[in-house]
Amino acid sequence: MSKMVNKHYIFKIQLLLILVWGFVACFTTNLRGAVETDTHTYIVCKKEGKLLIIDRKTGQEQVIDVGEYPLEIVIHDGFGYVGNRNSSVLNVLDLKTHQIKAQLSIGMMGTNESIQNIILFKGKLYIILTDFSSSQSRILEIDLKSQRATKIFHLERGAKEIACHQQFIYVINYYSGSISVIDPERKEVIHTIRVGIAPRGIIFHGQFAYVANLDSHTVSVINLKTHALYSSIPFERGLAKFLIYEDVGYGVNWNQDAVQVIDLQTHSVIDTIDVGRAPRSIAFHKEMGYVLNGNSKSVSVIDLNNRVVINTIPVKENPEKMVIKGDFGYVKCRGRNYAISVIDLELQEVVETLVSLVNNQKIKLYFSDTHRYLGTAKNAPLPSPNLRLFKKPFEGIEGFYSEEDADLAFDEFEKAALRKEYKTARHWFTIALSWGDKKAYAVAFKALCHGLWGAPQSDFWAMQFCDGMDKNYLARIATDVSDLILSE
Repeated sequence: MSKMVNKHYIFKIQLLLILVWGFVACFTTNLRGAVETDTHTYIVCKKEGKLLIIDRKTGQEQVIDVGEYPLEIVIHDGFGYVGNRNSSVLNVLDLKTHQIKAQLSIGMMGTNESIQNIILFKGKLYIILTDFSSSQSRILEIDLKSQRATKIFHLERGAKEIACHQQFIYVINYYSGSISVIDPERKEVIHTIRVGIAPRGIIFHGQFAYVANLDSHTVSVINLKTHALYSSIPFERGLAKFLIYEDVGYGVNWNQDAVQVIDLQTHSVIDTIDVGRAPRSIAFHKEMGYVLNGNSKSVSVIDLNNRVVINTIPVKENPEKMVIKGDFGYVKCRGRNYAISVIDLELQEVVETLVSLVNNQKIKLYFSDTHRYLGTAKNAPLPSPNLRLFKKPFEGIEGFYSEEDADLAFDEFEKAALRKEYKTARHWFTIALSWGDKKAYAVAFKALCHGLWGAPQSDFWAMQFCDGMDKNYLARIATDVSDLILSE
């Protein structure tokens, strides 16, 4: 990497100070899904209101506006359908031309209806519409050939989630504490099942469906043949999540700092496993359960066969969501840095942590069936390198950082700095750091300080930064250096 002339040293330190302030500010992190066809990848960016389209062969990218808070894209027979949570508009995308063919207004006039959820079932779209004012909900059945509504199903209040199983559609009515069962062939709601307070999520397992009721601290068990309430599993106060893995149920209880194990034959609690503080969820991989401890910056590892905690993995911040791909777990954290910690599930340790250095900068990690995508754009995913395809899909951790990529970014940073294009320089510096681990941060700091004291001192401070990773300490160093340069 080439040296900058002395007149640019002050700028380097000033830029470093700007980046430090951005590093300690808040931003958001996302783990989301990407939808792939044989030729393209489609990524919906909800807060930005954009749809990013990537040609899988050439890498060429296209960004399309799809309205505020779009839902995930649904693809069928040459078209993509994107609804907006803040409106009742359904965008119809032609997958050949990648142009919006139509924007269908499907809400009822004179209401505040918005789209809550969309599913594709037997060649038709089923769309939940809920009125913000009254919480009244209904489902539209959309025939995709004519792109018109062919049936309206009226539901109870607060419908939010929708799922399909066998020949039926199940809708969770959050405010009403009920499940609506729809028979698409008969085109009617055939059952309304009373469950608990604030139902969230439905799991189908064998002859039963399980619904977690977060405010009544129970799991309702529904007989799928009769569509009647079969039983109710009581939990201690604080049920956060209920999941099933290999014929065993697991209830995560944030108030009890524990995971309760459920026998699905007797529908009763058979064991309680103590974990960290305020657990929020659990993920499963090869007979292990990974519990996200929301208030202790850690992940508890449970041996599911022996029902004991065998390890506790510290992460960057308080974890709130985990996605497992291959032998790696990607943990979305919430806190000062809003990082993504990457856990090697074989080693059971964090091998990479992704953070941002820019104020309100978002780190976005998208998953498709075959690839991982890393986005670092502030407002919307832009062409590479802001959004880049990892080199090795689900093979090791090399895809997160390569020294060659970082060096290229740092070269662009220096070129922009010499041209006094400060915004561009900051952009490239941030992109480089978002790819890296401690080594990358050390290299970045060395790049900024190089020449101020000579190479040996620059290496020393880079090593200090790499070992400590203390942002306040770095800020003090930057301030001292800035004062020193300005005094000369």
